[in-house]
Amino acid sequence: MRLAAVLFVLVHLLALTSAAMTGIMGSAYTQATERLQQLAAHLAPDSTSLNLSQLTNRTARLVDAHKPQIVRLASQAGNATKDYVVKHPVQSAFSVVTFFYPVGILRVVGYGPLGPYARSIAAWSQTYGGNPAARGLRAYLQSAAMNGYGASTVYNTIRGLVLSAGGYQAWREASGEDEKNDPEKNDKE
Repeated sequence: MRLAAVLFVLVHLLALTSAAMTGIMGSAYTQATERLQQLAAHLAPDSTSLNLSQLTNRTARLVDAHKPQIVRLASQAGNATKDYVVKHPVQSAFSVVTFFYPVGILRVVGYGPLGPYARSIAAWSQTYGGNPAARGLRAYLQSAAMNGYGASTVYNTIRGLVLSAGGYQAWREASGEDEKNDPEKNDKE
């Protein structure tokens, strides 16, 4: 089951990108196709002559067999997401904005496109902590604010923190941890 799911994802990712890849990078596409076939042969050694269309047909039957469960789980996830957003609109909006515009966090803290903003946390840290060390944390933050070498590292870290915090909060709410640790609700009971 797990092998079929991995192969299904790989084959369909390849199918989704095939048109763009053949037009832009013909040889890279053929290399990726060959590598994917090698990977499929490694994961399913009993079917070494399996081509991509046969692999797609095999996994399509598996997906068709599990469509009711997939639809049910997707519906439950959608309802849970909607309920969470309705209960926590500010946190949800903050998470979405921060995920798609992570440089906003840097701007709020004081890292601007031309350097630290006056009277900000970034300026304070530079005043009392000295100039940022090369490739240090503050240098990465400033570089990300200037869209330099630290941009991808800092932006992906911010996105990961937002997703982790949101997932943790959703888990706590779904498991009832918030009610157990909330003294106001415990006093009312």
